[in-house]
Amino acid sequence: MDDRAAWRDSALKILVWSATGAGAYAVTWAGNPRQDTQLVAWALLLACAVAATVGITSLGHRREERDEMARRMDAQDAKLDLLTTALQCNIRSDLAHRAEKYLHRGWLTVEEHKSWSDAYGAYSELGLNGYMSSYMQRLDALPLKELDEAIGKETGGTE
Repeated sequence: MDDRAAWRDSALKILVWSATGAGAYAVTWAGNPRQDTQLVAWALLLACAVAATVGITSLGHRREERDEMARRMDAQDAKLDLLTTALQCNIRSDLAHRAEKYLHRGWLTVEEHKSWSDAYGAYSELGLNGYMSSYMQRLDALPLKELDEAIGKETGGTE
């Protein structure tokens, strides 16, 4: 609901309450003009006037609260954008460092390939690819080794 519709709706509610109170006052007073009945009628009219005043005052406060909430949400969005950018930079740096290591070595383990692919998937979900997709293609072309085979190769053993 936009601002005008909200104001119109609230104003209509206030008008209905005020008219109801005035009508109750008129009916009560016209039906029995005794002093105690007039007191009840005046109390009804006063209660409706107070309700109308409170309603009008609360409209202004609601708008201020909504504006403050919008400001807070904008600030949170800016922080989230900043954190997303920082995370993207961190993942990109890690992916590039690990890819260069694997490319220099000339092979990678199945576990390393899965770990790199998972991180690359997260990086892609953040909305970026860039040169990481070329790393992915180059890593896919490298031979994969099982972990025990890779351990023997790195330590120089012949297990």
